Amino acid sequence: MDKQFNNTEELINSLSESESFKKAAVNDLKNRKISQFLFTMRCRSGLNQSELAKKINVTQSKISKIESSADDKISVKDLSMYADALGLQLEVGFRNKKTKIFDLVKYHAFRIKEHLDELCKLAGDDATIQKGVMLAHGETLFNVTNMIASNLEKFPIFKECQKAEQESVHIKQPLYNTEGKIEEFAST
Repeated sequence: MDKQFNNTEELINSLSESESFKKAAVNDLKNRKISQFLFTMRCRSGLNQSELAKKINVTQSKISKIESSADDKISVKDLSMYADALGLQLEVGFRNKKTKIFDLVKYHAFRIKEHLDELCKLAGDDATIQKGVMLAHGETLFNVTNMIASNLEKFPIFKECQKAEQESVHIKQPLYNTEGKIEEFAST
């Protein structure tokens, strides 16, 4: 039976007994995350290196060099050309290292709002586009709600609260009949 590995580091560790080789190989992989990402994106686009090179107007060896380079050797220009050829937009961002995770959640929530506002503006007075934008809002609501619910369900206390809510007594406003009088009804 063939041995299966969960990651490349496990494979490297099984191939050599030399600790210095293992450490160097693992560090080399960690320093090539961008080039690995670019390689993966090219493969997902169904392009070989020559086809991508043609789109960017560079040689196939240039693409090979980019895809095998350490992260600190890849230029922003290379990233921009590569992204453009794959129909992607390069985005670079900075944030304070001290930013809390919840602040990131709030940031992205407000970004969602901004993007939805942009969709509304694009719709203008066009009823067909407005319907599409309304559907996009509904889909966003559905997806975000399901993501939040999925996370909440990971907590046992959430399930306890749901159970308690189902078992609790609910008091409702009285029902009125057509004459405006309170309807009598038996509780169940």
